[in-house]
Amino acid sequence: MKAKIIYSAKLLVTGAIIFYFLKKIDTASLWTALKNADPWLFAAAVGLSALSWIMSAIRWQEVLRVMNAKVSWPILFSANITSIFYSMILPGGKVSGDAISAYRITRRFGAAGNKTAYVFSVIMDRIFGVLTFLIFLSLYFIFNEPTIYVLGGQKFVAGLMAIVGAIVGALIVFTNIFDRLLLVAQKIKINWLQKIIIPALEALSRYRARPSILLKILAVSSVSMILSASSIFFISRAVGLHQPLLTVVFAYLLSTIFVLIPLTVAGIGLREGSIVFVMTRAGANTEQAVALAFLAIGMFVLFAIWGGLGELYRVLKKSKKFDHGSTT
Repeated sequence: MKAKIIYSAKLLVTGAIIFYFLKKIDTASLWTALKNADPWLFAAAVGLSALSWIMSAIRWQEVLRVMNAKVSWPILFSANITSIFYSMILPGGKVSGDAISAYRITRRFGAAGNKTAYVFSVIMDRIFGVLTFLIFLSLYFIFNEPTIYVLGGQKFVAGLMAIVGAIVGALIVFTNIFDRLLLVAQKIKINWLQKIIIPALEALSRYRARPSILLKILAVSSVSMILSASSIFFISRAVGLHQPLLTVVFAYLLSTIFVLIPLTVAGIGLREGSIVFVMTRAGANTEQAVALAFLAIGMFVLFAIWGGLGELYRVLKKSKKFDHGSTT
């Protein structure tokens, strides 16, 4: 019941944000921008996004390799796409989608080994993803790239949070500086926290023992991020926007961080709102910026549908095997 209430609340917030966009703009101009969008550039954006998800699967594959686990990237790619589908339909959003990914891989490959380690591979994979985004975002503030001034008076706070987040994340992954704090946290009488700390430290120690693999994972993660940001850049060109690449990448990085805030369904609304905010503050036409955001949603939904169709195929295939077994 609680989950349904939370999901309903997220639906309301998502709908409210989208309604706010539509109320504040000229819908006729928005429709014109969407109708005149270059289909070939949008198709290229979808292709780049697919390549980004493939690189994410390869990153996860490298994370698993640290545990001497061999899982092909197409299987991991399928699990990632399925997680997009579930992140849209389940109350937990991205957390639920990641949980499905962990369950699938653990069920299929973890029987003969440490199931907890397989679950933590999903967590570590996501940590590397977030760390990559924080590193790239912090570079904007470190080098004082002009795009950061669209944040106005908040740029100092945002920059400080990005840089501190990147430093802390890197120290947690590459060193044991914060391990003592994790052990202290384990003493807190919260069952799930007590169960997660020791396996987390064990998983981290395995990754730290192979720094070359960690650097490789970060490199693959960086390629994935660049491809994904490039897909948004192609969409911006498809709707006629001409803001510089670095501006679009900054909007993308900021929007991806906002997705981590569990206020809307699959981050829809917060992600697009941050993109529109950055692009309009950088001089973009509002209707074209919203068209960019809506096409970004559309691309996300396409991958969710892909994941849903794959899930439907697995269910039908499983039911056919069951029917065949029951008749023999």
